[in-house]
Amino acid sequence: MDSTGGFIATVIERTRAYLDDASLDAKYDDNYLVRNIISPAFASVASRINNSTTNSISVWIPFPLQKGKPYYQLPPCVGEVWRLGVRTDDDWVSSEAMPRTEWHYRGPNWKVEGNMMVFSPTPDQDYDDLELQFIHNGEIQPFRMFSTTLIGSLSSVLITGTEGQFSCTPTNLEVGQQILISGTQSGSGNITSFVNPSIYYVIATGTSGGLTTFQLSSTYKGPAIATTAGTTINLTFTSNANTITFPVSSIPTVGTIDKRDSAYVGSIVRVLSTGQSGVQEERIISGWSRVGTNWQVTTRRPFSNIVAGSVTNVEFSPFGLESLYEAAAIGAALKLAVYKQVKPAHFQMLQLQYKDAMKTAMDHFSNKQMRTGKYFERNTADNSLNNWRNI
Repeated sequence: MDSTGGFIATVIERTRAYLDDASLDAKYDDNYLVRNIISPAFASVASRINNSTTNSISVWIPFPLQKGKPYYQLPPCVGEVWRLGVRTDDDWVSSEAMPRTEWHYRGPNWKVEGNMMVFSPTPDQDYDDLELQFIHNGEIQPFRMFSTTLIGSLSSVLITGTEGQFSCTPTNLEVGQQILISGTQSGSGNITSFVNPSIYYVIATGTSGGLTTFQLSSTYKGPAIATTAGTTINLTFTSNANTITFPVSSIPTVGTIDKRDSAYVGSIVRVLSTGQSGVQEERIISGWSRVGTNWQVTTRRPFSNIVAGSVTNVEFSPFGLESLYEAAAIGAALKLAVYKQVKPAHFQMLQLQYKDAMKTAMDHFSNKQMRTGKYFERNTADNSLNNWRNI
């Protein structure tokens, strides 16, 4: 693996090494390789994995519906829609919007038309907590940015109860996450025994009226703090970073930014810089949109060690395993070998290496969930008379 630990540099290095051709290196720069060789090679690898293994690569993303709006654009990386439902905080699916046939007397409920998800009948109310589960088709234009800004501030925070309850504009929070509160309170609300600054811990989260709700404790998983409902003027609430921004006019260090709506939703943002925390972190992207003159990227979970501020060397790329890196690199080398018209013996060697790399990758995904990804609902040693359901 490349010293940065990134997908892009690793696959480029290996692709060039498999061909070891100085004239090819001079003709095709890194940007060309990423845009025209590596990106389609990874999509091909992902397709073979998803269609040949028992555990496909699936992703959950937020998919809220609006009353009276029937059409919703799907991210480009959606290969096959599996489920549209509501999940609880512990990842149980509490309800699900089931698709029906086109000729059902109440309509199909939802169906996929091209790059759109169409609802019939039209949603009769807002559904803010719906999530979409889908198979990732591997379609992504990877790129790396030298400098981005990570945001962790909560905005429009209100104290909503007497036991540490708060609300804010929609953001990603999770139980156990730290919230730093600083400033001098001058609003109508109050945090009992608050000392500037203080760190609190999220002990509950939820949504209400399109807002994010959360409850705080002064200790990890401890009792709720005492509060007085009201505004929080002059107080700043900062959490671990969960939003990345950079100007629309930015030119990537390597690769090209895909300008399509929600282009990178379901893919990975990987912070390669070790300057802040000494570790590299990667998160699934749950939101990708243009806000003013910036691209705004929201991660499904906040970073654990990287705090708000400017960071360097951030990569937007496919999900990554060593076996996938290898398969994508050899697949890219095969495409370049066709361009270069390498000798048949060299081409056959690359084909054998590609088959070996794909076998390794598919073995990983086939066995990743062990029995649970492969069981049949019948009387077997693993599922005797379905008794497990009654445990």
